[in-house]
Amino acid sequence: MTQDQENDRSRFAALQTYLNGTIATWSSLPAFVTQKTIFDSRLVEFDVLGAKQAEDITGVTDDKEVKLLSMIAMAIEVGGGAEAYAKSINNNELYEKVHIVKTDFTKADDTEAANIGDAHYNNVNAEIGQLLDFGVTPPKMTTYRGFIDTYKDYMARPRTEISIKAATTEMIPIKITEIKGGINIMVGLVNTYSSSNPDFVAGFSHANETVDLGGGGPKKPAGG
Repeated sequence: MTQDQENDRSRFAALQTYLNGTIATWSSLPAFVTQKTIFDSRLVEFDVLGAKQAEDITGVTDDKEVKLLSMIAMAIEVGGGAEAYAKSINNNELYEKVHIVKTDFTKADDTEAANIGDAHYNNVNAEIGQLLDFGVTPPKMTTYRGFIDTYKDYMARPRTEISIKAATTEMIPIKITEIKGGINIMVGLVNTYSSSNPDFVAGFSHANETVDLGGGGPKKPAGG
C-alpha cells in the first residue's frame, strides 16, 4: 500500500478501537450499530486486500521452474531407455523421435516446452511394450505424464498472480472510499451526542484524525 493508504488504515484501526471501547454509549442507537457493523466488515475486506497485495509472488515463478526441471529429468530418464532400445534395433527414425536433451526444453517458451513434453511422452509411450528391459516402465511413464500435466498447470500461475495483485491494488482505494463514506455517516450520528456526552464526541474526533506515519509529522484533520 502507499503511505497515504497506510495512514488511512492506522486511522481506521484507531477509530475501531475507540468505538469498541465506548460501545455502551452508542449501542442504544440502531443506526449507529448498523454503521459500526458495516465499518467492521469493510475493515476485514480492506485487510484481506492489503494482505493479498503484500504477498510475495516470486515463489510462484520458482515453483514453475521446479516443475519444469522435474519434467525434464523424467524426460531424459525414460528417453535414455528408449534411445538405447532404438539403437539396439538400428532404428534411426525411432531414435530421433525419442531422443531428448535438457536444452530442448530450456530454449523453448513455456507452451513449447509443454508441447515438447507431450510429443516426447507419446513417442516413448508408443514403444512401452518393448522398453521394459531398458528400464522404461508404465509407472515411470505415469510419473512422466504427471510431471508434464503439473507443469502445464503451473505455466499460467505467475501471470495469473500478477493480474490478481493488479486488481487488488485497484480495489484498495475503492474500499478506502467506502470506509470513509461510512465514517462520515458516523460523524453525523456522533454529533447527536454533542450535548449529552461531549467527551464521547471529542474522543471520536481525536481517534478520527489521520497521522502521517511515514514522516512523523503532526496529525492532520480527517477529511473524510
